Amino acid sequence: MVSRPKSGSAGKNVLPRPGAQARPADLPDFDNPPLVEVVLSVQFAELTKYRSLHTGLLWEKFRNAGFTEFSEHGPLEQRFETFGPQESPQVGLRVIPSETIPPPRVWFIKKGGNELVQIQADRFVRNWRKIADHGEYPRYEYMRDKFFDELKIVEKFFAAEGIGRVQPNQCEVTYVNLIRFHGDVWGSPDRVVRLLSAANFLRTPTEYQLPKFESAHYAARFVLIDERGEPYGRVIVALQPALAPGGERMLRLELTARGAPLTPELEGVIRFFDVGRVALANVFTAITTDEMHRDWQRKQ
Repeated sequence: MVSRPKSGSAGKNVLPRPGAQARPADLPDFDNPPLVEVVLSVQFAELTKYRSLHTGLLWEKFRNAGFTEFSEHGPLEQRFETFGPQESPQVGLRVIPSETIPPPRVWFIKKGGNELVQIQADRFVRNWRKIADHGEYPRYEYMRDKFFDELKIVEKFFAAEGIGRVQPNQCEVTYVNLIRFHGDVWGSPDRVVRLLSAANFLRTPTEYQLPKFESAHYAARFVLIDERGEPYGRVIVALQPALAPGGERMLRLELTARGAPLTPELEGVIRFFDVGRVALANVFTAITTDEMHRDWQRKQ
């Protein structure tokens, strides 16, 4: 069970704010993790006054903060974690009047490409990416602090332009890992068993004559439960074959924590990020094997 952080006025119950909370001492840690991307995202009520013309004005703000490159992409659909009869994920359909063109999702990218922000009418995202084996992951605390620093730039711009207020409704933390093995990865179930402690179902008795194994996909969901036994989010795990840019066969292990802010406004986003990050680290460590932990130089 991963609990909601409690509100309080002293000690560990104080609201975690950017820069205020250090890495938990007992959190699993690795010197050489297979991590290639980290994403922090907040989804909010759609701001219908946001238009394509605003992206150029907003880029000027981010260029001053070192985001010198720009690209456009299609908008992400809204997504909600729900519980009960209509179980998640729920994807929201975007209804667009015929006379309007939806503004694109824009990427503002720092030189080198390792760090970027994404902005659309109902979402703000910050990414760190490992580019061509270069760039050390700056750690979650840095990512969280930068996320809120840069979101403040967006909020201030929205207010100045009369676009509206950011009203968060979902938060996401995502870790993407690319796992290298020597030899044929996809064609050997032993490779997946070596990675996942939960993958013993791939071991087949020798007396059965089976077709040649080709590849495996693994998916799992974990519910985040608070002290009252109420669900407030999920951790979603997906393992699948992947190709590195150079054509190397690998395994892609992606973990996402998604749910509603734990309290109203941006304070609840900070809270969800912090508990989501802990849940991801614990799930990653629990579903992978000690052998892989040695490869990744686990130190905690």
